[in-house]
Amino acid sequence: MKINPITFYLSSLKTPLLLLFILLSYCTSYSQARENHAYKSFKYVDETSDIGTRLKKEIINVKNGEIVTNVLQIYNRTSLAPIKFRLELLTPKGWTPLVNPKDIHRVLIQDTISIPIVYIPSKKLQSINEININVFVLDLDGRQLADNYFTVVSHHKKGWTVNVEKNTEYLKNGENTAELNYHIQNTGNYDQDIYIQHKVPKKNITVTDTLAEPISNTTITLKPKETYNQKLNLEFVKKEERNNRRVSTNSYDPYKKEEKVVHDIIIESTEPKYTSGKSTVRNSKVSYIKLPHEIVADKYGYTTLPLTIDFSVQNIMGDYSFASLNIRGYKELSPSSQLIYSTQLNYSSSVLNNEVFKNAPWYIGYFDNKQSLELGLVSGNLLGIQSSGYGVKGGYQISDSQKISAFYIRPDSFFDQESKNETYGGEYQFNYKGLLGTKIGAGRNVNLGLNRITNVANVQPSVTLFNQHRIGFYAAYTQLTNSTEKEKLNEGYAAGFSFSSNFFNKLWRPVISARTNTKGFGNGNYIRELINHRSTFSLNSRVDLLATNSFQTYENYSSITDALLSSQKINTNTLLFSTHKQRNTLQYGGYYHFYDTQNLPRVERGLIVRHSSSNFKTNFLSSLYLRAGYNKATSVGAQDFFNLELSSYLKYKTYTFSNRYFYGSNSIETTLYGIASSLKTPQRFRSSLNHQYQFKNKHLILENNVVFNYLNTSKKVGLGLFNYLYYFGKYGIRYGIQSNLSYSSSSLLLNTYNASTGTYNFAEETQNIRDLNFNLNFSVRKDFAIPIPFLKDKKTDLNFVAFMDINGDGKKDFDEVPINNVVIKVGNDEVITNHLGKASVKQKFKGFYKVDIIPLEKINGWFPNINTSTPMEFKEKLVYIPFSRGVKIVGDVILDRQEIANVNNTRTDLSNIKIVATGKTAEGRDRTSQALTDVNGHFELFISNGNYILTMDEGILDDDLKLSRNNIPITLKNTQESVYTAFYIREIRREVKIKDFTKRK
Repeated sequence: MKINPITFYLSSLKTPLLLLFILLSYCTSYSQARENHAYKSFKYVDETSDIGTRLKKEIINVKNGEIVTNVLQIYNRTSLAPIKFRLELLTPKGWTPLVNPKDIHRVLIQDTISIPIVYIPSKKLQSINEININVFVLDLDGRQLADNYFTVVSHHKKGWTVNVEKNTEYLKNGENTAELNYHIQNTGNYDQDIYIQHKVPKKNITVTDTLAEPISNTTITLKPKETYNQKLNLEFVKKEERNNRRVSTNSYDPYKKEEKVVHDIIIESTEPKYTSGKSTVRNSKVSYIKLPHEIVADKYGYTTLPLTIDFSVQNIMGDYSFASLNIRGYKELSPSSQLIYSTQLNYSSSVLNNEVFKNAPWYIGYFDNKQSLELGLVSGNLLGIQSSGYGVKGGYQISDSQKISAFYIRPDSFFDQESKNETYGGEYQFNYKGLLGTKIGAGRNVNLGLNRITNVANVQPSVTLFNQHRIGFYAAYTQLTNSTEKEKLNEGYAAGFSFSSNFFNKLWRPVISARTNTKGFGNGNYIRELINHRSTFSLNSRVDLLATNSFQTYENYSSITDALLSSQKINTNTLLFSTHKQRNTLQYGGYYHFYDTQNLPRVERGLIVRHSSSNFKTNFLSSLYLRAGYNKATSVGAQDFFNLELSSYLKYKTYTFSNRYFYGSNSIETTLYGIASSLKTPQRFRSSLNHQYQFKNKHLILENNVVFNYLNTSKKVGLGLFNYLYYFGKYGIRYGIQSNLSYSSSSLLLNTYNASTGTYNFAEETQNIRDLNFNLNFSVRKDFAIPIPFLKDKKTDLNFVAFMDINGDGKKDFDEVPINNVVIKVGNDEVITNHLGKASVKQKFKGFYKVDIIPLEKINGWFPNINTSTPMEFKEKLVYIPFSRGVKIVGDVILDRQEIANVNNTRTDLSNIKIVATGKTAEGRDRTSQALTDVNGHFELFISNGNYILTMDEGILDDDLKLSRNNIPITLKNTQESVYTAFYIREIRREVKIKDFTKRK
């Protein structure tokens, strides 16, 4: 059944008027976002955040049938670089957000952008009174940069919050346990069921309750305004044991120092009962970070050129040896510019000749935020002509939405060409916020050896509708002439189309693409058509239906006679159910394929079963694939032939075991004419076992691999044993030696052909062939750097020292105490001080960076005396982090009671009254400190220098008591040791009339 996509889409949005309303809402919201300057101040996650957000409306009242619209404004207050991000919206159940989370947005330095937010409410949710719409700003790696929310008010109120004390916690040196307290509050006005899960994505935290018992998922019911409190005990998984996981032999370094480790736990709360669609989810993620004392940004320094040389010699014991030399490197020229370079030389002869260097692949590339320049083996990415080879390619970013590039290459050889063969061209790209874009390219290939010139031009427009429907087109034209351009030899066209979208709140996600070209397109003489389709239907949260279809035709014509040389048609169709449960995935379904190649049409149909299971904690992974069915030719009288494929894969710790078995044959001859001609049903089997062994001596790693092959038709047996021993030394050097032992045996049937009868005589005689080979391979790899004398050093080593600055001179003296467990953040780098108060960031670019100092130890009364409000300039190697003694604030809460009200002369208990100091430190950091009074109303607290407002909690006072003065401003300076203040509470005076009843009239 054919479905008109336009009709289908309009019906899903109910009416065309709704489309017009959304478009008008978009334009109006965007205009208001640029012109309305009455927004509230930007909201930041903390004082170190670069991204701030604010919403046009914090509360939106929605009537029946209305669309919810808002405008999110995002401000980049950093002065370092533009920031790319995605938006993630916590979608209410049954609502349709018109924001695509895959869209990438970009905000420039000190700039603001506005993004419209549009929701189509579900009619089934109109009974809800209040819903909080959470908006998260994530970087391209999924880390949260900012968040905000607004409230939609209807009839009934429904919702809850998940709150933790901090979203980021730092672990002290040697600490591997922590406590996590969180609470969930029902913010609605009726009972709310909430399903709670504790998820650890990296499986590096063990979660237990207060009795050290494993904690399980649970469902709670909260009354309106009721709060659920939970306390978790967390134990962080220590560094993995030897031989528990494989290590990369390319990046392994036994001398590598401790790195930053992040342990994440997510408290996920879900509404377990809902009518349809997806349940509402409230998440809160807490990250526990383990920092090293020292990090090295560039181990070779700025004034060097890093190189990695990988040299190997293969088949040392054989008659023909082969050597290869691979050279590559990466150089960071600045925080926003890089240089990449590589080449490879191959030797297969004992005599040195020019061929070694003539066609050696080489590449040099420079990239920064605005431009790029590439030399060597590059590609122009132009279909229809030869656009890859040795040459030069450059690109320039004109603006956020425009980019241009150009190239010049020689496809055959860069240096020595017998006849001229060159290609040049360029491309223009336009992309407006991912909504509207296009690519326009053109190029020319001049090949004097073939006496022809090929010109090509193409355009690729694309558009995104309502942030969920992406449509792309492709069109190209080529013209082939002789080298004098006087005679047109050929011309052709190519066209393409792509469409991706999601419908019904992502329940159906189709992807469709198609492409075709005429016979004269490019330098070939063929016609090709290709159509691909893939759809995913989410039947429920655990079951998906996957449908894939592919159709392609290919016709190849003679360039001389224009006669059809060959043709083929291929149509493949697969339908699979995919179920997900915990760590297991099961797919099952069927396939139906049609092939018409070499004028031999046939069909293949059968069943597919695929199962996979994984356990990250135990480093276990397994998969099983089974495909079984029948192949049959479409000719009359053709038989069905059974075929089967069975594959398995098992990985456990450092062991990998794989097997593959085939029964039957997929060859055309066997499919059409049966297996009788070979007397046997073909069967193939391959099995391999791989193991990596890490010695107690961290310098040695041994990799073993055993491979077994079997083919029944020729009784071929193959067995191979491959061993590779690596030794990792200092200064980035690695030695490797490999031994290969292989044995093969096969038996060939000697058949003769009878010309008179035209038949084969199958003889009983066979010929046995056996082969035994052994060879050695050797390799050496070295990481080093070449000094560049004339290059001025732009990097430095930052060595931090955190200490208690007793004398206030800002420098550490011998008798001043170092401070352990102080987190120092410089830009994106984080380190923690050791017991000597020291931490280091090696080879950091000199310049201005945002700084934050976070002491993890309780050092009451001491505060970092360093400016964290604005970026600091770093160019010195030794950086002191002095902690200065704060100013002590002492005070009293004084209660003045009327004498008649205290006739017994008893003392009033003034304990546990909260006193809060809120303000900014002298360095510009927001700070809040609080204290509780004792029974006499006395309080004390230490605060660093700055300006504060001292506040007493007036909620404890009844109607008869009045606070004479609250919100007291106070300024603290270095010259002060302590400051006294008082809060005066006066009882409201009442008129007292005394009457003496002892006197009579």
